[in-house]
Amino acid sequence: MNAILSKKDGQEIKQLELFDTNHKPVKKNKTAISVNTFRNYNNQLEYFNKWLRDNNEIVSPENVLKYFNYLQNPGRGNSAKLPGSINLAKSAIKRKLKDMAGTNPALLWGTEKVFEQVQTGTKIKAIGPDDIFTIEQIKKLVNESEPATGALIEMLYHGAVRVNELITATLKNCKVNGNTKITVIGKGNKQREIAIPADTYKRINKFWPGKPGQKKIYLFENYRGGKLDQGGIFRRLQKACQTVLFPDLSLRKQPISAHKFRHSQATHLLKFQGWTLKAVSLYLGHANIQTTAEYYDHSVIDLDQMLSKSIQMLRDPAPILATGRHPEPAEEKPLLDYLDKTEKPSFPFYTRPDGTKTLIRPKK
Repeated sequence: MNAILSKKDGQEIKQLELFDTNHKPVKKNKTAISVNTFRNYNNQLEYFNKWLRDNNEIVSPENVLKYFNYLQNPGRGNSAKLPGSINLAKSAIKRKLKDMAGTNPALLWGTEKVFEQVQTGTKIKAIGPDDIFTIEQIKKLVNESEPATGALIEMLYHGAVRVNELITATLKNCKVNGNTKITVIGKGNKQREIAIPADTYKRINKFWPGKPGQKKIYLFENYRGGKLDQGGIFRRLQKACQTVLFPDLSLRKQPISAHKFRHSQATHLLKFQGWTLKAVSLYLGHANIQTTAEYYDHSVIDLDQMLSKSIQMLRDPAPILATGRHPEPAEEKPLLDYLDKTEKPSFPFYTRPDGTKTLIRPKK
């Protein structure tokens, strides 16, 4: 790794050069890296270079680790960086060092080893009851908020969309055939399809008409005909929740995130509608089912409910087999009584000319 930190003339590197943003987007792991991403990377490189200058340090493995330790523990008077900011800094510095390493496998391996020691502190927080809205709260918000805000909430909830997916959704990617199917661009520029009720789609077009006299491009447009911004969405949701759910100032809670509606939909699909974890993972656009499990599986497990449903399955499995869902627990009855009263299966027989019978085996 130390070799990567020397220029060709053998002198120490005191600053990292910034990325060149005057080129076409490149692909990394089949995902396009945009010019804006490189600009964000450059901001992080500038912060790192400033830290090197302030501390009279050079670029080295030890100082890379010291810098990330500083980001998480900056000392008195400064607040620690959020995990997202630390991850961005890690991606920027790591990519720059790997670019400097070129195709040298030893240097690439050394770079990986250094950044394996960088702990960003990012942990997936399991979603609990305080992180979601109840179905009653969703209904109240939709029905009692301003019509435009109600349509926005319906989109966030039914589509389980991320804010950026909602902002960039366009009319040309909407297919109206019963329920409306919308193709949105998710994380990593990956496309996924969501569905919202036809009535919700009509209300969106009615209460979000865009700029008068101008052709509408995006599903949600402001009065100037441009895309919504995250700040505007946040203010609308905050106002709706405070006026509808928490009219009493003393009961108002922490700021409302648009992501809370996505968490609510996922939890409701798992807990009340009986969808499998795999199906919900696909609906949310998660890269793998493990992410969905870490987020939501903890919040939907009720041991008493699971036990009562498993007992009910032994008593009367027919409704479960027919619908794929567990019926509500019925009154207790002995398992043996149930087995005795269960109708025994009948098998088809063939009678031979001599009067003997033989079982007709199903064709494979």
